Formats: sequence, C-alpha cells, structure tokens
Amino acid sequence: MKEQFRNSVRKVQEGRQPEHANMLALRYGLYDGVEWSTKQIAERYKVTSQVVYKIIRREVEYLQARHEDFTSFVQPESALPDERFSPSRA
Repeated sequence: MKEQFRNSVRKVQEGRQPEHANMLALRYGLYDGVEWSTKQIAERYKVTSQVVYKIIRREVEYLQARHEDFTSFVQPESALPDERFSPSRA
C-alpha cells in the first residue's frame, strides 16, 4: 500500500518544489518507512515546525485535489505537528 502511495505521490508532485515533496516524503516515511516529526524536518531544513506543518498540509491538499484516492491514504489533520510543539503551548 505504501509503495502505491509513494509512486502516486511522485507522479502527482512532478513540477512541485523538491523541498516540499521531500518534507512530505519524510513526514510519512515514503523513503525508508521511518516517519519524521515536524520538529525533525524543521531542524533539517532550518525552518520552524509551523512552516513545515503548513507546507505538508498544502502538499496533502494538493494531492487530494488531484486524485481522490489520496483521501484514503492520508488526511490533512494527520500532518498536524506534535502536540508538545503547538503554538498554544508556547
């Protein structure tokens, strides 16, 4: 199932910003099965967790708008950052 999702994501994301596609792949473990937290991705790209969250959410929405099968794979809410990194707790 994940292999099918990975291939579908690659096909639909052609022409998108490579960093954004990589963030999505890292978040959902599309490279090696290891799912990264938004904090880990933020540290890698030297941005805030909130920026990562917004990018991933946009990418998920983009995928879902282009292919309804993506709805069964992932929901935008699942891209939410870990609760401990929520701005309301800062």
